[in-house]
Amino acid sequence: MQHLEPHGYSTHTLADYNEAIDLLILPGDIIRQDEDVEINSSHQPKFMFTHGASTIICLVGSKDSDIRIIRWIFIYGEKASSFLWSSLIPRFVRQWLDSVTDRLLYQRNPAFQVIYVVLWLTVFVQFSLETDWLLRKYRIASNLSTVAYAGFFGNLVLFLCCSWTNPGIITKSGYRKLIVEYDYDNQMFKKDSRCKSCEILKPARSKHCAICDHCVHRFDHHCTWINNCVGARNVRYFLLFLLSITLQCALVAALSTMAMWKLADVTGLLDAQYLDANQVKRPVTIFIIVQHLFMQRPFIIFITASLWLLVILTGAFTSYHIFLACTNQTTNERYKLAEMKKENRKLNMKIGKKDDKLKTREIVRFYNAGLWRNLKEVFL
Repeated sequence: MQHLEPHGYSTHTLADYNEAIDLLILPGDIIRQDEDVEINSSHQPKFMFTHGASTIICLVGSKDSDIRIIRWIFIYGEKASSFLWSSLIPRFVRQWLDSVTDRLLYQRNPAFQVIYVVLWLTVFVQFSLETDWLLRKYRIASNLSTVAYAGFFGNLVLFLCCSWTNPGIITKSGYRKLIVEYDYDNQMFKKDSRCKSCEILKPARSKHCAICDHCVHRFDHHCTWINNCVGARNVRYFLLFLLSITLQCALVAALSTMAMWKLADVTGLLDAQYLDANQVKRPVTIFIIVQHLFMQRPFIIFITASLWLLVILTGAFTSYHIFLACTNQTTNERYKLAEMKKENRKLNMKIGKKDDKLKTREIVRFYNAGLWRNLKEVFL
């Protein structure tokens, strides 16, 4: 710890990014559960470990970038990682990790719901005992503190709505009414298609969730954080839930930053100096200020840094789902579209033709009824 002396006291094409955004998910958000495909979880823990890092490297690193070596390792290191995974980790440990991962991510259970509530309580207690106490002590942003408390409970209510609301489960007695609600585009959703598990005709935009074991109307994806599917009946709550998380994280992080900055100002830390290696007095840097505050109040600094990171992550995910709502698309449909693009690309390479972009646009716009009607369909 440095001595404090008080002073007075990559390059990518647009298509590359579009394809990456098409497959944008967060941990716990399961997009693909094909009812006819058995889920293989033999490499799930290894995949979870490498997926996040490799995704970032592939997105930000081009072939000519400074991190091209790291990019090459992540892209072409699959065989090496598989060898290390099977050689260094005992078989019984791998089997146990596989079973735990399968239980947490591919079977309905309240584990992630419990984790979310624990995280919610942790941030709430920290805000109440430290941040709010400092805000009231120094009389700054007292009105925003009240808004933050309202945001905490509003977010919890939306979380419960997402978890307990019927997402739009399709039953044998009610599927006929839903068949006429959306037209079939005969590309992603074909007429007279049957669900082998539910033994019903599949309405357009529906999908069978292998985790919940039922078909869902206007299926978006299965989210393990709410232990429920996101569909026609609860997508409005899910969007508001994502918005509340992003805004609440930003508000609490901003208030905590204001409180710590005021604390540093009052204690004279902002005007402090330190002795460098040559014993020369220099003004403290932001890094030294944060380091000193972390030594004094580690909990609030850790929570604040984590919240700012969450603002970026949840903000990106929320923006993606707002885009889907505005264009009347679902995550499942974007995934299907990405798969169709890949298949078309392979086919066109064989026959020597270019991609049919017009056909792709027609598929994307099939259910798009305009901004106002799209939002009305989601929220009303």
